[in-house]
Amino acid sequence: MNTRILPIIAALALSLVLASALGCKKEDKQKDSFIEKWHVLAENAQGHSPSYTPRTLDARERVVEPPEPPERPLPSRLITLRMHRASLAAVIQALSRAANQSVMLSPEVSGEVTVNIVKKPWDQVFKGILRTNGLTYRWEGDIIRVLTLEDMENDLRIAEVEARQKAQKLKSKGDEPLISDVIPVRYADADNLKETIEKILVIRDRTGERTRESESDMHGYVTVDNSTNSLVVEAAYQDLKKIYDLIDRLDRPRKQIRIRAHIVETSSNIARRLGIQWGGFYQGSPNSSGDSFFVVPGASNSQFDYDNNVLEYTPRLGTGYSPDGLGLNFIPDGFPGTNQIGGAIGLMFGQIPGDILEVQLQALAEDGQVEILSSPSITTLDNQPAVTENGTRIPYVTINADGQTEVQFEDAVLKLEITPHVIDDEFLRLAILIQKDEVDFTPSRTVDGYPTIIKRHSRTSLVTRDNETVVISGLTRSRLSEGEAGIPGAKDIPLLGWLVKSQTRSDEKDDILIFITPSILAQWAPGEVQKTLEQIEEEVEMKKLEEQQREQDKLQQ
Repeated sequence: MNTRILPIIAALALSLVLASALGCKKEDKQKDSFIEKWHVLAENAQGHSPSYTPRTLDARERVVEPPEPPERPLPSRLITLRMHRASLAAVIQALSRAANQSVMLSPEVSGEVTVNIVKKPWDQVFKGILRTNGLTYRWEGDIIRVLTLEDMENDLRIAEVEARQKAQKLKSKGDEPLISDVIPVRYADADNLKETIEKILVIRDRTGERTRESESDMHGYVTVDNSTNSLVVEAAYQDLKKIYDLIDRLDRPRKQIRIRAHIVETSSNIARRLGIQWGGFYQGSPNSSGDSFFVVPGASNSQFDYDNNVLEYTPRLGTGYSPDGLGLNFIPDGFPGTNQIGGAIGLMFGQIPGDILEVQLQALAEDGQVEILSSPSITTLDNQPAVTENGTRIPYVTINADGQTEVQFEDAVLKLEITPHVIDDEFLRLAILIQKDEVDFTPSRTVDGYPTIIKRHSRTSLVTRDNETVVISGLTRSRLSEGEAGIPGAKDIPLLGWLVKSQTRSDEKDDILIFITPSILAQWAPGEVQKTLEQIEEEVEMKKLEEQQREQDKLQQ
């Protein structure tokens, strides 16, 4: 028989058994309501990503104005003045001569005035004439300026320009008045945020000398208050607003990612005999429903071109497209020199109710074909490592410089470290570190009775979709063993012993496969409330009653 047909027949038989096992659940064991309750609670408590809440700048610009000097008094001597329809400018000049006071008139001062004043204070007469004609006055040193409304507006515009020039001059010297504000940091690390802000600030010491240059023109100081995770910022008002906007953009809530992993170990020899290959290839072109999918070899007419475009695909056990699933391939390699995929059963699954991946691995574990080393589930922030580790500490004795013995420990662990990064709310970049240590007590490998620690280590980075399962392998351990069997006593006779004994030699390899499924946690929906334990208990009890009712209905039928 063609040796290439044997793996195909074995894979076909195994896949039919698995398919029937998945389709026909024959379990007479009654579910434990306590375990089911906490399982439902865990499913309903997966967490959410925090939502962004805008903030406002509480600091206000402090207008530093010099204290107003006390109003300078006008002359108060008594005067007598009689004029009829005289020029306003002439009347003011007459008052100036009467009090021997220098007065400056605007060219816009015009009009006529009639006065009949007998022995009244000069200041009252002066103010009365100005107000009657819509004028005012201002001291300029020892000179009184008589101003129209237009003159006052011109003075305001001139003052604004002078203030801006003065502020620019102070800023260039680092002498601009500073405003202090405390800005709470919600999501970011305050120390890291301080370092980022200081890189764009011109830092000065208290004498005004620059201690560090910057490409920006913002001046200020930033201090961290670790007790409140806040930044104390001191800067000019306009610079403070820029810093505040920068903090608001950087201090945003990050997505949270729940990572489920299954770390399994299996023998490569067993895997080859069963024809198990985890994989398939990914078809990036959307199907009719707009989804990308995995294509698993396994049909009589499965074809693809050398650019991985699917030409034909008809699985033997029905069709189905997984938008973000894992292709499970029970087939040998494709035929060399052709673009034909080897014949086998096409089996795909993704986000299917019942968690098919766990069922599949559990079935293989119960058969003794794989060993599930760990199935951790952990939630972490975007760009923050998620680490799960379990193992043991191996003691060994050392001698220090004083000749005394000391007991030290070496860790032998199974460690999985994943750092996710969300890309466009759809994809994730995963930086993955896997470490598998194993304690080897083989006599030939021990040192003074202490075991050897076999270390296996793998590091990789990849990009995957949200809720997509990826498989990583490559941690392999070889196990060489030799044995001898025969008739006791007779097999030890020189020369003749070869007739009644046999020698065996095996070379087995153990592979570690890591299945990783990252899920981006959604934000809280408006009005969404997590179920309480009491509500979940009622839900579980209701399902239990419904199942009992269905069983009774079946018995009655």
